Amino acid sequence: MVVTEDPTDQCADLDALHEKFAVNGFEALKLYQRENGRAHRYELESWYTCEGTGWVPSRVTPETEPYTYTWLVRRAIQFVKGIRTTDGELETMTLSAIQNGDNTVFTLENTGDIVCLPNLQAFESGDGDIVTRWFDGDDEDITDTITGDEGWVFTDMLEPGQTTTVRMEFSGPVDTADKTVRLEAFWNPQDPTGIVRARSVQQL
Repeated sequence: MVVTEDPTDQCADLDALHEKFAVNGFEALKLYQRENGRAHRYELESWYTCEGTGWVPSRVTPETEPYTYTWLVRRAIQFVKGIRTTDGELETMTLSAIQNGDNTVFTLENTGDIVCLPNLQAFESGDGDIVTRWFDGDDEDITDTITGDEGWVFTDMLEPGQTTTVRMEFSGPVDTADKTVRLEAFWNPQDPTGIVRARSVQQL
C-alpha cells in the first residue's frame, strides 16, 4: 500500500503543503486499514517538487515536529503497531465491566496517545448450559463475530480518551453451573505485536 498525497496545489504556502502531505497521507493509511485490513507493507513515498520551494516534504526531521516526514512515519508505526515510542513502549487500553442482572456491559477506553482501530475477542470455558449473546453499542448482535477467530472490530476509529461498549447477555442455570468468560482487546484487527492490551474475566 503506497500512501501518496499530492499536495502541489499548496505550493504557494510551504507550511500548508507539508501539513497536507502528512495529514492526508496518515488518513489514507487509516482508511486502507479500516476497509481492507493491514497491508503487508506500507510505503510512505510522496516527494513532489514545487517551483521555487524545492522537494516536498523537505522537512524530514525531527519526528517531534508536526508534518515532517519522520513525524508521519512515527504516527504510522504508532497506529499500525500500537507502539508509543522507539524503545518499544506499548500504547494502552483499559477494559472495565459492570454486571447488572443477566447483562454485563464492557467499556473499552483508548488510553494511548494516538487513534486506534480496536479489536475485541471473547473466549468462554466451562458449562455449556449457560448461553451468552453479545451486542455492540447499537444493540446489534455480534456474537458470531466477537467469539470467532478474527474477533469483532469497532469500525470507527477510537481517538485517545474515547470509549466504546459491548454488552454480554447470558441465560441458563447460573446457580448450579460454572462458566468463565474472558474478553480481550487488541490495538487493531491484525495487531502485529499479538499482545493483549486489556483483559476482563467474568465468572458466571
